[in-house]
Amino acid sequence: MALPAHVIRSLPKLRWRGLSAPMESAPVDFSHAQAERKAYGIDGAWHDHGGREPLSIKVTLHFINTLFGGILWFPNEYNKWQKALFDGSPGKLRHPILGEFDAVVLNGSVSLDPRQLGGVTVTVTFAETLVDVTKPNELKTAEVDVKALAKQVLQDAGNLGINFPSGILNTSLFDAIDSFLGSIASAQMTVSGYGNQIAGGIEDMIERVELVTDPKSAPVYDNLLILWDTVKTRANEAEKLAARSTQKRQIKSDATFDVLAAEFGNGVEDLMNLNPGLIKFRVIPAGTTVAFYTGK
Repeated sequence: MALPAHVIRSLPKLRWRGLSAPMESAPVDFSHAQAERKAYGIDGAWHDHGGREPLSIKVTLHFINTLFGGILWFPNEYNKWQKALFDGSPGKLRHPILGEFDAVVLNGSVSLDPRQLGGVTVTVTFAETLVDVTKPNELKTAEVDVKALAKQVLQDAGNLGINFPSGILNTSLFDAIDSFLGSIASAQMTVSGYGNQIAGGIEDMIERVELVTDPKSAPVYDNLLILWDTVKTRANEAEKLAARSTQKRQIKSDATFDVLAAEFGNGVEDLMNLNPGLIKFRVIPAGTTVAFYTGK
């Protein structure tokens, strides 16, 4: 299959303290503390790595009422952002590629342009910060918002007269993906098998979109490719997890999932998937039987 050319459209939106707005760009500057070392008579130098410097993210946002009809970006949404930006305390910044981490506002500007009467443009520079110096931010790799993508794909493909093939699933594509992402499959099928069935239906849609000559089909084709690849990847991951052996153990003292994950050498998400009935506990009580993976 071809590679998708519009994958950026499928990434999560940038958010600051839960707020979002039409974004033009969000470049990330990164650097490292590298102490340069030299020796007499030796050409060049070597470096001692002193850690990564805080990330710097400069964001351009447009609070223009002619964008995305139906929303009063200025002054209503802008006023919410101004309150959040003018408060200098740390907050949660969600970047489309790096995920969510703690940040502070360093500086910014609000542009009033007489040629643009529908609102204002804001540029703001965020800096990564540590709320707890013992816990560095865990930056993520780029991930597609699969549910939002599935919803958009169904709408856009439907406009081209292409729907998810009937007879493959007993539910809609969106509900099937929602269940799959929640690791819930039917009683007759494994999670990986369920994912592969979904991927098969998406592949059928891709083949039909390839026959459409309408220029509007290009982004639909790309989004279907992204959706197919995401579902297939997660199905393969589920298959690998299912092949891992497990054990059960009764814990001797109260513990959180974080503590148990470290003790058993598992990921927190792995333990939660194996013990869905324990997710309701902030602290798992002593005497509880916990399942865990014994190998990779």
